[in-house]
Amino acid sequence: MFIRKTRVIMAFLSSAALAPGVALAQQPAGADEGDGAEIIVTAQRRDQRLLDTPISIGVLGGGQLESGSSRAVADVLREVAGVSLTSSSPGTTVIAIRGVQPGSSASPGGVGTSTTGFYQDDVPFAFIRNASLPDANSYDLDRVEVLRGPQGTLYGVNALNGVVRVLTADADLDEIVAKGRVRASTTRRGGENFTGDLAVSMPLIPGKLAVRAVVGQASYSGYIRSSVDGRTQINDYDAQNYRFKINFQPSEALSLKAGWSHNIVDSSAQDAALDDFSSPFTSRLPDKRVLDIFHLTGGLDLGGIDITSTTGYIDYDTQSRVPLAAFAFTQVNTIKSLSEELRIASSGDTALQWQVGGLYKDTKEYISQDPRPTLAGVAITKYRSKSYALFGELTYKLTDRFEATGGLRYFKDKIFVRQLGAFNPASPLLGLRTSNYNKLTGRAVLTWKPSEQMMVYTSYSTGFRSGWIQAPVVLLTQPTFPDANADSIENFEAGSKGRALDGLVSYDAAVYHMKWKGVQQQLIVPGGFAAVLNAGNASGWGAEAAVTLHPTRALSFSASVGWNDLKYDQNIFQTVTVAGVASQALLFPKGSRVNDSPEWTIALGADYRGPISAGLDFYASTDFAYTSARILRFLNVATLSATQSDKISTLSATMGVEANHWSIGLFADNLLDERGALYGRNAQVRNIASRLRPRTIGIQASFKY
Repeated sequence: MFIRKTRVIMAFLSSAALAPGVALAQQPAGADEGDGAEIIVTAQRRDQRLLDTPISIGVLGGGQLESGSSRAVADVLREVAGVSLTSSSPGTTVIAIRGVQPGSSASPGGVGTSTTGFYQDDVPFAFIRNASLPDANSYDLDRVEVLRGPQGTLYGVNALNGVVRVLTADADLDEIVAKGRVRASTTRRGGENFTGDLAVSMPLIPGKLAVRAVVGQASYSGYIRSSVDGRTQINDYDAQNYRFKINFQPSEALSLKAGWSHNIVDSSAQDAALDDFSSPFTSRLPDKRVLDIFHLTGGLDLGGIDITSTTGYIDYDTQSRVPLAAFAFTQVNTIKSLSEELRIASSGDTALQWQVGGLYKDTKEYISQDPRPTLAGVAITKYRSKSYALFGELTYKLTDRFEATGGLRYFKDKIFVRQLGAFNPASPLLGLRTSNYNKLTGRAVLTWKPSEQMMVYTSYSTGFRSGWIQAPVVLLTQPTFPDANADSIENFEAGSKGRALDGLVSYDAAVYHMKWKGVQQQLIVPGGFAAVLNAGNASGWGAEAAVTLHPTRALSFSASVGWNDLKYDQNIFQTVTVAGVASQALLFPKGSRVNDSPEWTIALGADYRGPISAGLDFYASTDFAYTSARILRFLNVATLSATQSDKISTLSATMGVEANHWSIGLFADNLLDERGALYGRNAQVRNIASRLRPRTIGIQASFKY
C-alpha cells in the first residue's frame, strides 16, 4: 500500500526529488543565499542588505524552506535563535520571541492576543482574542524574516517583542516557471503520510502582467490513542493550501500586486496526550480551520518619493470540540479583519531617509461555545476592534560610517464586547461593554559601519499590545477579575553583524535588556477557562548569537543560541472567588518566569553539497534544535499550582542527489523520537500536554523547469 500510494503521488507531479539540504538554523546577517548573492530584506519597509539592517534578524530563504522536510512555516521557526513555539493541534501554533509568550497554549478558547506581529505579504494578523499563527505553507515562498525585539514603530500593535514576515514569491513577468515536490513517509506509532506541492508562474503580457499559482495537499497519520474508546491514531489531519497571485507592471513607476490564499486544516483530534501518548478523551474531538487572505498592494514611484498602499482582508473560521475539566463543548470562532495601510517614503541614496504612514484596521470576532447536552445553553459573545495608527521614521547619515534613526507611532484602539448567550439560558446577559486603549511608542538607533563587511548598532525600542476585556464565561466564576490594560516592552540593545576571514565566518550577535510593563498573562481558572490579567512588571537580560562557518565551498556549519532571564519584579496577588467567597491568591511569585517562557533556545546545523559526476551533486544536511523547559501556572480552587514542560530536543536529517532539473532523497524528522510535553501539563484538564510528531522517515522528490 505504501509503495502504491507513493507511485500515484509521484505520477501526479511527474518527476523527482528533494532540493539540496540546507541547515535551517538562523542565517546570520553576513551569510549569502547561494552563489554569493547578498540577502536583501525589507524589515525597515525598504530594500536593504541584511548586513545594513540594525535589527536582530533571522532570515529563511525560499530555497532553504523548500530543501528541508517541513510543510508549514511554523515547522522551521524553531530553528531560529530566540524563537519558541507551542501548539495543541495543526494550525494552532503560538509563537514567542525572546521568551515573551502571550499566555498558555494549554487552555481552550484562545490564549490571549499575540505578542508577536505576524504578516503575510504585509497583511497583519492582529486579532482580538486569538494568538494562533495561520497554517502557512512553506513551499514557494520568497523568504521569511524574523525580527527580534520590540517593533512598535513600523509594525505597531502585537509587535510587542518581535515580528514574523512571510513573503510569498511574486509572479515572474518574463519567464514561465514550473516546479513541484512530493513526499511519502511513515511515522512511528502512526502510519503513512503523503504531501504534494505544485507551483506555476506564467507571463500573460511579457514584462507587464503575470500570474502565479501554488497548490499543496497533505495527509498525515495520527500518533495518539484514546483510552476512552480504544481508537488509535486519533489525531490524523489533512491540509490544503492554495495561493494565487497577479503582478502587474504597467510602467516603471507603477506596480500592482493582488493575491488570494486559501488554507484548510482538518484534524480529527488535538495533539495533546499523556506521557504514554494516550488521550483521556474520546477520539471524537475534531478541529477544522479555514482561512482566506486577500491582499492588494499598489506602488507608485514619483521620483525620489515612493507611495505604497496595502489593503488586506482576512476571513478565518474555526470549529473544534474542546475538552474541559468537567465537560466538553463545541467552539466556533469566526474572524473577519479589514486593514488598510498607506506609506510614503523617500527613495534613492540620500543622506536623509524618511517614511510616514497610517494604518486602519476593523476586526470582528464571533465566539460560540456549545456544551449541550451537558448544559442547557450556548455561550455566545461578539467582539469588535476598531483601531488606527500614525507613524513616522527618519534615518540620517551623519558620516560615511555613522547614521542615526528615530521614529514614533501613535496607536488607538476601541474594543466592543456584547454577550448574546450563556450556558444557563436563565442567566441575565451582560450588556455592551467598551474599552479604549492607546499608546505612543518609539525607536532610536545609532549605527556604525567600520567596513562594508561589518556593522555595529545600539538601540532603544518599545513595543505594545492592546488590552483585553474578560470573557463572560470567566466573569461567571470570577466576577472580581478586572479587564487587562495594554502592556508594553522597553528594550535596550547592542549588536553586531558581519563577515570575517574572507567570508569564512558569518555572524550576528546581540545583547539586550528588556522591561515588560503591565504583563498580560493568562491564568486558567476553576472550570478550565482562561482569564487574562495584568501581572505587574517583568524584566531581564538576554543575548543571542548566530554563526556560520564555510571551511570549504561545499561544506558549512551553523549554530545559533538565544538566552533570556525574563522574570517577575514583584509578587503578584489577585482576588479569587471560590464558592462565593473571595480571597487573595498569589498568582506570580517574584523572581519566577512568565508562563510558557523558555530560558534557552539552541539550534545547530551542518550542510554538505558537492559533485559526484558531471551534472550530478550529492547533498546531506542535519539540524538539531533545543528548547529549555517552561512553566505553566493555574488556579486549583484558590491555590496557585504550577506544572512544567519537558526540555525538548529534536534532530532531523536529509540526504540525496540533485541534477539540473530534478532531485531525489531521503529525510528523517525527530530522529531522537522526542516525546516530551511541549508546554506545562494542564492539571485542570487531566494533565495533558501537546506532543511532537514521533520519528518520521520518508522519501521526497522534486522537479523545476
